[in-house]
Amino acid sequence: MQLAEWMENKNKRINDELDAFFSDEDVKDRLNSINVYPIITKILKIDNKLCKMQDRRFTNAEEVEQCLDYYQDIMAKINMKVKFIPSIENFCIFMGWTAKVYKKMLLETSEEIQVNMQMINDYLIENQVSAAQAGLIGVGITKFRQQLAGDHGLFAKSRSRHDFAKRTARRRSKTRSY
Repeated sequence: MQLAEWMENKNKRINDELDAFFSDEDVKDRLNSINVYPIITKILKIDNKLCKMQDRRFTNAEEVEQCLDYYQDIMAKINMKVKFIPSIENFCIFMGWTAKVYKKMLLETSEEIQVNMQMINDYLIENQVSAAQAGLIGVGITKFRQQLAGDHGLFAKSRSRHDFAKRTARRRSKTRSY
C-alpha cells in the first residue's frame, strides 16, 4: 500500500473513531474530568504497524503536505471538543514514526521534503507557543517540549550536540566573567 492510500484510509478511520468517541453520551458527560490524551493517541495510532514503517517514508513533497493537511484537520476537529495541543510527539504517533525517523525525515531527505518537514516543525512549535501564551499549557511545559524538539532535529544539521554545548558553555563563561 502506498503512503497516500495508507494516509487516506488512516484519516477516514481516525475521523470515524473520533466521531464515535465524542458522540458517546457517557464520554460527553465526563469529557472535562477524564484524561483524553491516552485515548486520543490510541486513536491517532490506528494502522501503525511497526513492520510497515518502511512504507511510511515520504518520496515526494506533496505526500508531506498531504499528511500535514490531514494532521491539521484532525487536530482542529479534536480541539473543537477538548484541549489537545499538537506536538512532535503526537505527530510521530500519528505517522507511526519514532523520533529517530522524524529527525531523519527532517535532516536526511531531499531539499523539497526538508522544506515541508520544516513547515511541520513550524506548525507544531507555533501551536505549543500560542497554547502557552493563551494559558492553555504552562510555559515550563512549552520550554520542555521545545528542548525535546531540539533532540528531534530542530537544530541545523551542521550543529552537533557537542558544538551546541561548547557554544552554550562559552556564552555562560562570558556572562560570569564581569
